[in-house]
Amino acid sequence: MLKRMVKRLKIRTRLFLLSSLMLGLMIIGTGLALYILTNAKEMRNAGIARTNAFNDLLGSARDIRTGTSAQVSSLKNLLLHGEDATANQKDLDLFSKSASAPQETAAKVKDLMQKQGIDSASIDEITRHHADLTAKYRDALRGFNPVDPA
Repeated sequence: MLKRMVKRLKIRTRLFLLSSLMLGLMIIGTGLALYILTNAKEMRNAGIARTNAFNDLLGSARDIRTGTSAQVSSLKNLLLHGEDATANQKDLDLFSKSASAPQETAAKVKDLMQKQGIDSASIDEITRHHADLTAKYRDALRGFNPVDPA
């Protein structure tokens, strides 16, 4: 029945229907392509944001190491150059000040890890270990006599 109805139509009408059908399919295809591109762009932006957050996390983790290195350096200065009482007190103050930087950075790293969905128990352990070592070194330095290190 449809075949007979199409055969009755003039060629101009058939071409118009065919071109309308093709135009409709092109519009649907274009809409689908735009939808896919929009989703791809959103996924790419989400991936970039996640990568940037992870890079921030790694940078902060490196800052923990830097802060700890500054603390170790001040401890070394205390032990090597402790003969001068003024310099000794200055290095002891620097040691105490530099102890807080890794702790603060570790808290920032822990927050970033939790935002990324990464288990942060290792940061808690590192923070506890650093605080324990700092307290032990501080206690040992209080009993350290720079004039008579033996």
